Order: sequence, then C-alpha cells, then structure tokens
Amino acid sequence: MFDILETRYLELYQKDVEFCLTGDFNARTASSQDIDNQIVDDISNQPLDDLMEVDLEERRVMEQYFDDSRKCTAGRRSEDKILNRYGERLNELCSNVGLYFLNGRCEQDINLGKFTCNETSVIDYCICSPKVLPCIEDFYVNDSNSLLSDKHNAVCYEIRKKKK
Repeated sequence: MFDILETRYLELYQKDVEFCLTGDFNARTASSQDIDNQIVDDISNQPLDDLMEVDLEERRVMEQYFDDSRKCTAGRRSEDKILNRYGERLNELCSNVGLYFLNGRCEQDINLGKFTCNETSVIDYCICSPKVLPCIEDFYVNDSNSLLSDKHNAVCYEIRKKKK
C-alpha cells in the first residue's frame, strides 16, 4: 500500500498537484514526527533547506507557515502512544516525500492528537502536501457518533484557497 501511495504521490508531484489524503490507514503513528526533529525542537533557528527533501518553493512555504502561524505547529502530538508497523511505514512515507499530518498539529487538534477509533487509537488521518498547509482553516476530530460510524470519529477539516 505504501509503495503505491509513494508512486502516486510522485506522479502528482510532477504535475504540480496539491492534495490531502484522508481516511483510515490502520496505522498507529503515536507522536512520531514527519518533520526532522531538529526543526521540531527549534523551527525558527533551523533552515528547512538543510533538513527537508522537498523543493525550494515548498520549503519556503513550510518555513513561513510554521514561523508565522499559530494555527499549526511543527511538532505533533497524539493521545495514542502505540507505534505499529503500518505507522512506521506511513511516517517514513511522509518524511521521505514531504507530506504532513494535520492530526495533532493543526487548529482544534493542535498538541492533542485526539483518538479517532474506539477512543483508544489514532488510525484515521488527514495528510497533506506542503502548499495545502497554509490553506487549512480548521481541523478537528469529532466526538464519537454512532450515527456516523460504529468505531471511527470523523476527521474534519476546512480548506480555503489563499488569495495571491
């Protein structure tokens, strides 16, 4: 699955397509970071050019967003403390190609990483390409609702196109 995602991402990247992946990945990532830990420790003093394997324009977008925004943090948190094999693979994919988890990082879920499944795990994610981050207007994990799902909490976000 992760090889297919990476291949598809690279195809979209070559076409300059920005996107969000949202859904049940059955991957428990705990609070593992998709951004180099040096950036998480001190985003303002660490040049992204040295640490991230994305193109220069994307690095500038990320650097400005994490420096200027109080809507999103470089580091992420999770109520789920378990890291499974799928979680390792998903985090590796995101780190390798420059995709970012919104869970535990943005808006109403900032520094929380609320449970998304059975109130015991985080396996449902919103993962986006770098230029989408500044367009995120809201992100949250709904409380459990048996009308929507027997197990999963809805992962909700709002995206607005930024004016040039």
